[in-house]
Amino acid sequence: FVPGTELLLVRPTMAPGGVVPPHAHRGPFIIAVESGTGGYTPQKGSVKLTRAATDGNFPPAEEAMLDVELILTRGDFLFIEDASQDWMR
Repeated sequence: FVPGTELLLVRPTMAPGGVVPPHAHRGPFIIAVESGTGGYTPQKGSVKLTRAATDGNFPPAEEAMLDVELILTRGDFLFIEDASQDWMR
């Protein structure tokens, strides 16, 4: 527990073709893809992409380029350190 912080867990379901418009977050967050495929375009800050594990081993996280859409599939996850604006579809 860290005073002055909060932890929020959300498990959204997006319809095919659904879009989340640009929006802000007050702090860091993680996106984990449970199933399906989605796109995410980092706009600001530091975004680390870890692709799904193969044979039980995760590859090293890579720094995502800003303004370049990432296609995320089952098992991929992102750590967004400064989520001041983002775009997800």
